[in-house]
Amino acid sequence: MSIYLRLILVVLVWFSPTAFVNSHAAENVAVALQQQIEADLASLDEVKVLGSVLSISMPGQEPVIVAYGYANLDRDTAISPKHLFQIGSQTKMFTAAAILLLQQQGSLDVDDLVSKYVAGVPRADELTVRQLLHHMGGIGDSIVFFDPPLGRRPDFEITFDNHLFLGRVAGEQFAPGEQWEYNNLGFVILGKVVEAASGQSLDRYIRKNILQPLGMNETYLGSLEAYPEDRMARAYFADKKSGDIVDTTMPDLSWASSAGDMVSSLADMRTWANALLDENNAMGISLGDFIADNVAVPDDGNLERYGFGMMRRKVGERSMWGHGGFIHGYVTLTLVEPSSGVVLQIMTNLEDDSEEIIPKLETVVADALKLVQVAYDDSLR
Repeated sequence: MSIYLRLILVVLVWFSPTAFVNSHAAENVAVALQQQIEADLASLDEVKVLGSVLSISMPGQEPVIVAYGYANLDRDTAISPKHLFQIGSQTKMFTAAAILLLQQQGSLDVDDLVSKYVAGVPRADELTVRQLLHHMGGIGDSIVFFDPPLGRRPDFEITFDNHLFLGRVAGEQFAPGEQWEYNNLGFVILGKVVEAASGQSLDRYIRKNILQPLGMNETYLGSLEAYPEDRMARAYFADKKSGDIVDTTMPDLSWASSAGDMVSSLADMRTWANALLDENNAMGISLGDFIADNVAVPDDGNLERYGFGMMRRKVGERSMWGHGGFIHGYVTLTLVEPSSGVVLQIMTNLEDDSEEIIPKLETVVADALKLVQVAYDDSLR
């Protein structure tokens, strides 16, 4: 099958008159740009990526959107920007947004003790909401038993009490506030804080206060809401115990909870990213609210700082804010650069989990940013 038959591609780029003399030249550059980004996405085959969709938005320009690969293991359906993906830990941005909105509404304070809202949490009389938002809670992390690529995905419901029990089994890491350590259980607990402070279920609060105001009609809380299975990019991993190839497209994601249980589309995550850069967005909070208070992340590769459910990571020569998501069968990333207004998303479905995918994905994203920067006549340097 030729490379062009494998490609589902939309490239809508408006070039300024100063960058290109005429529309014919602009068209030639657009074709060259799409082919180079496609080649980068094709290289993700090396790390078990089945399909990928990428979007880069520049201020005042229409987004560059590229899709490459397949939506299923049979490789008979091309991946497309219309497909839905599990977004994993990008869910943390929405959980943090709910906490910030509740603070804005006067229903909680991020310096409240967790014990004010949730019972049974270890050291809850010392632990604050702020510390959980920053990954500085120090409690044992229940999700280490399930996290890819080494954790085994559960095929049954994991309740909140199960999470607390497994967190105790994992063991406390340090006293609250003492240091930084990425912790999924902290965000599972924050989901319960949202429910206690709002008097609503998590899915209802997020939909009413975040998704509906922003017009994000293709985003769902996976285990709490129905979503269209026929639009899912299908994903898989090889069970390390049995050796079987497991379809992870529509699992029970209760184990990921408010730390990783959401499904979305490329377009909706672009809407979310653009809202972060707009202080007047319909949600009522923006990037500044997430990152005004942020902490250093020690010796963690390209990850530099962490705010409230929002990380700053080095991408090539840029420092960009957002979050990634790595869950069985899917890797996704949403990033924004406040200084330039650059917005980027990439969503992938996998045929197996690979420990090498994150550094490879970061290289592809950095290359794509450089390519688009050159295409725009270096206007964002």
